[in-house]
Amino acid sequence: MPGYFDAIKQQKQPPAEPSNVTPIHRTVSDGIHPYARAAIDAELARLDQCRVTPIGHAPGWDDTTYEVACNLLEIANSPWSGYTRTQAWNDLNARAPRDPGFDQRRIDAKWASAEGKVAGAGRPQPSESDPLPDVTVLDLTPAQDDAFWDARKALRHLHDFARARRVSPWAVLGVALARVVAATPHQVCLPPIIGSKASLNLFVGLVGPSGSGKGAAEAVAADALHVGYLTVHNVGSGEGIAHGYMHRSKGVLEWNDDTHAVLFSVPEIDSLAAQGDRRGATLMPQLRSGWTGEQLGFGYADPTKRIIVPGHEYRLCLVAGIQPGRAGCLLDDADGGTPQRFLWLPATDPQAPEHAPLEPSPLTWEAPPTGSLASIGGIRITVCELARDTIRTNRLAQLRGKLDALDGHALLAQLKTAAALGILDGRYSVTDEDWWLADVIARKSAAVRARVQETLKAKAKEVNQDKAEAEAHRAVHVAEKVEDAAIRRACQTVTRKLRREGEPMTSGALRRSLAGKDRGHFDAAIERLLEAGSIESETGGKGVRYRLAAKQ
Repeated sequence: MPGYFDAIKQQKQPPAEPSNVTPIHRTVSDGIHPYARAAIDAELARLDQCRVTPIGHAPGWDDTTYEVACNLLEIANSPWSGYTRTQAWNDLNARAPRDPGFDQRRIDAKWASAEGKVAGAGRPQPSESDPLPDVTVLDLTPAQDDAFWDARKALRHLHDFARARRVSPWAVLGVALARVVAATPHQVCLPPIIGSKASLNLFVGLVGPSGSGKGAAEAVAADALHVGYLTVHNVGSGEGIAHGYMHRSKGVLEWNDDTHAVLFSVPEIDSLAAQGDRRGATLMPQLRSGWTGEQLGFGYADPTKRIIVPGHEYRLCLVAGIQPGRAGCLLDDADGGTPQRFLWLPATDPQAPEHAPLEPSPLTWEAPPTGSLASIGGIRITVCELARDTIRTNRLAQLRGKLDALDGHALLAQLKTAAALGILDGRYSVTDEDWWLADVIARKSAAVRARVQETLKAKAKEVNQDKAEAEAHRAVHVAEKVEDAAIRRACQTVTRKLRREGEPMTSGALRRSLAGKDRGHFDAAIERLLEAGSIESETGGKGVRYRLAAKQ
């Protein structure tokens, strides 16, 4: 990418290398993608800094070497990076610090531990007979995060604009991509790599606690990147989605406007959940149909109520705020395929600087001209072979039942994201770099979704613990009531016996007067009667005897 590597070098110079380090110089011809190269160089610079720090001091040699090994393996794990597992090991081995207290044996151990952490690292593309390996879901490192935003002018612009306005750059990016797609003519679609053509329609979930800035991210994205007028609606019922596009005028179906496009906004996922619970038979399926561009609406018997939106003749994008503890309505619908259709992006920004940067001037985006691209079946975006091969291999694994349910639509979502990045860049094509950058976004999304799942698991565990404690309390309460009832019966039997006999009685005689089920409570009954002053005790030659108190 012209100018990219020069920009990276100007903005992020690694620490000076010690004199005893042999630099690893990379060239464009080494086959490593510029983004990957920037992330790799940043990780190796951490090792260089570690070498000039005395062992036992921060940053720790053990921790840094292990973390860098994990991150290099993660990069090698991405087939589009052009970086291999062997290169990762050679780089780590060449740049890892060495000391009598940190020798080759310890470097080998850190590498082995990293391999265990990052399962499947550096895997080749699976053949038809190879099972897909499991891969640990890890978030982006700071170096990878920075390199992503530096990859393109538009990405850096959105990042800096978001930071200036004190909102999450990832949230602003997600909203901006949804707005760009919503402003793209509905005729533009993805080619039929698997099955038939696919829609660009995009769903974005902004994940964070209440008040984390979902609404602010939408406003900032609109200010940072001008895409023209968009029709924005909230999501009502499933039937109401179709009404966002068409209406009946004197019995005739008409489009609401010429764009056939709506950006649906859901401030809190709870409102979507409420609709899903009440009218789940219509809302969730309609949203899933909207993501794939299928027909919307229902064939009511009453023609005056019938609104059918033809497939692939509309544009539908959705931005929803998602509180982690209330995301169950999406994740519980995994079998239906709803959560897989979302990009899960953070509405928080843990790395926000103390002082906000200067706000850049807004950018104006216009849809690329269609020219002669229009044909039967719409305007089809060209897709690079790297993306096509990956999608086909993934589809084969899916057909063989080797994919997790939550990853069923992962590559189609990634392809939509790559196409949105290409359109943001002013073209109707998906390049290797678009696919690579979309994979970075997909990794971010997977990591955020995994954290949401962990939050829900922790919440469910807490609920189960509360239920168990409540049940135990109830059981204790019941047991106490049963025991109290038995003691009361024993008290009544003892007093009746003493009243009937009219003379002091031994404890043995009184115990035998009780029913077998109550004899175990005799001592407690005697203690209660003595404390209440209902009976009295006397000690004589035959031991302790009990009689009714004088007041009895």
